[in-house]
Amino acid sequence: MKSELSEVKTELAKKDLLISHPILKETWAEFEKFRTSPDNKGMNLKTAAKVYLVENGLLDVPRKGLEKPTGGDRVPMASGMTSDDVKTLRETNFKKYQELIRKGQLKIGK
Repeated sequence: MKSELSEVKTELAKKDLLISHPILKETWAEFEKFRTSPDNKGMNLKTAAKVYLVENGLLDVPRKGLEKPTGGDRVPMASGMTSDDVKTLRETNFKKYQELIRKGQLKIGK
């Protein structure tokens, strides 16, 4: 009785899978071989079908990935002071130089 119930459940799961992914009808033997490999043994039937379809490029819908960058190719402007500007500030206005250092506002760019 239990084996018959198990067979019926397996057949129903197979029918549902074939309805949702009709491409598997053509490659069912390969799919069964895929499921019995040691790496995939014990995997849920639906999960195994998705993995099989993705690995073999049979899935019609491409999966979403990261968004495309939209910022363009503009290089951001350098901020801060050049090393020459810092040298000039240190030599001409040392108090201002010390104040900027203490506040952490002195950023030396390249």
